Amino acid sequence: MVSAPIDNQLWCQAFSTSEFIEEIRLASQATDYTDNSNQADYLANYLEDIGARSLLIENRYMDRHFIEEVGTFYSRCLSQKRNYTTRIHAFSRDLDLVQFRGILQDAKAGGREEAERELERDYLGFVVVRPLPSVPIGRTVLRTYASEDRKFYALADYTVHLTGLELKIRGLAFQQQDRGVAACATTAIWSALQRVCRHEGCRVPTPSQITEEAVRHYLSDSRPLPASGLSIVQILDALRAFDFPGDLVYDGSYSAEELAIYVNIYLRSGIPVILALDLPEGGHAVTAVGFAKGKKKSFPPLNSFGAEMLNGGFSKIYVHDDRFGPYCRAELSVVDPQRDPQHLTQQPSRYLAIEIDGRPRGKVRGAISPLYPKLRTTAREMYEAAIEIEPSLSQYIYGDLSVDVFFARSGEYQAELLDHADLDEDVLADFQIQVALSRYIGVTRWYVDGEPLADGLWDTTDRMRRETRAADALLGMIVYERAALPVFNKLRDNTGTLLW
Repeated sequence: MVSAPIDNQLWCQAFSTSEFIEEIRLASQATDYTDNSNQADYLANYLEDIGARSLLIENRYMDRHFIEEVGTFYSRCLSQKRNYTTRIHAFSRDLDLVQFRGILQDAKAGGREEAERELERDYLGFVVVRPLPSVPIGRTVLRTYASEDRKFYALADYTVHLTGLELKIRGLAFQQQDRGVAACATTAIWSALQRVCRHEGCRVPTPSQITEEAVRHYLSDSRPLPASGLSIVQILDALRAFDFPGDLVYDGSYSAEELAIYVNIYLRSGIPVILALDLPEGGHAVTAVGFAKGKKKSFPPLNSFGAEMLNGGFSKIYVHDDRFGPYCRAELSVVDPQRDPQHLTQQPSRYLAIEIDGRPRGKVRGAISPLYPKLRTTAREMYEAAIEIEPSLSQYIYGDLSVDVFFARSGEYQAELLDHADLDEDVLADFQIQVALSRYIGVTRWYVDGEPLADGLWDTTDRMRRETRAADALLGMIVYERAALPVFNKLRDNTGTLLW
C-alpha cells in the first residue's frame, strides 16, 4: 500500500476583500458564505483598513487549539472533520510566489536575518481558518490600528514560524466561538489568558481545557459539551484553575463611573478585562483589550477629588467580540433611566452602557480581570489610595493636578525609568540601589499642568487594611521635579515613606 504525499500547497494571492472572503469559504469547506459572514466581512474590512496588499496561504496548518477541539469533540461526531486548518498570512506589500521563493533562497544563502526583517516589516498577522463552514475563524492575531489616541497595553508578543523563518508580531489572539467546545465566555477567557499567560511565561490553555475547568465544580443546568455559555462564577473558576484568579467588579457593588474607572485601570496596566454584558438579544461576554484617550472626564470620581482622574478620561474601548472580530470599537456611557427613555427594561438605577460596533446598546453587568496570584491589591484599592494622597498634594501644588493609576511589573517599571528624560541621574541611581519592590507594584503617577510630578509606588502583595493606606502599603515616591521636594518631604514626615 502506497500513501500519497502530504502537500502543503503554499501560495500567494493579491488581497481584496472579496478574495479574502473567498479564501475563507474554500478553506472552511463551505458551499457558500451567506449564513455566517459577519466575522469574515469584519476581518476583510479590517485588513483593508490596516493596509493589506497580499496574502500568503498555508493550506495545511496544524493548530494546537483546534486539534485539541477535534480530540475532545469533533472526533466523536458521525461526520468527521479533518484535523488540520488553513493559515492565511497578510502583508502590506505586494508578494507573489516567485518573490517569496527568492526571499527563501536569500535566507539559505546566508541572509536569513535580513529576509526575516524584510517580511516582518510588512507583516500584518494571520488568520487560522477551521474546517467548520458556519464558524470558520480560528486563532487570529493581527496588528492593531496605528494611532496615538488608541492605547493597547494588553497585547502579547507572538513568534510566527513560516517556512523556517521567524516573524514577530504584537497583538492579541481572537477566535470565533465554535458552539461545540467554546461559547462566547470561553473565547473571552481564552483571549484574556493569551495576554497574562504569555506575559508570565505560561503555556496558554486551549478552549476545550477552559471549558472543562469552568464546569468542573459548578452545578450547571446544562451539559459541558456542546458548550452553551458560562456564568460569572464559572468564569472565575476557570481563571482560578489556570492560576490567574479574577478580580470581579460587579455593577451592584459600584457606581457606573467607578466601574468604568476600574476597567480603565486594568487596561492601562496591560491586563485584559472580561466584560459580562446584558444585550437586547441576551447575555454575552467580550474581552476589552484597549481604549481611546479622551480630552474630558467622561467618568469623573463621585467625590470631592480635586485632581483630574486620568483613568476616567475615555469613552471608547476596543474589544474582542466573537460575533464580529478583534479590536471592535465600543462606546461606554452612563445611562440614567429617569432621563433616558431608551434605557434597558427593568433597570431602575444608573448603569454603565456599552454600544459595540454601532449595534443596539447593552449594559455592562460585571467586569473580571485575571490577575497574577501575588498581585493581591485591586484597582479599587489603588483608586482609594490616590484619593487619600490627593489632599496632601492639592494643598501645596499650584497648577492643574492630575493622576494616572496603574499596575506595573517592577522590572519593566525600572527599565522605563532608565529612559525617562525628566528623572535626574543621581536620583535614579539612588533609587535603583536602595529600592526593594514587589514583582508587581501599584503606581499613582501625578502630573502638574500635564508634566510628570511624582510616582507613588505601592506594595501589591498584601491588602491595604488600614484606613491610612499610605502607612500600610506605600513603598516610596519618585519625585521628578526637584522644586516639589518640600511638598513631598511633608508627606514623608506623615508616612515614613522613602523619597527619591
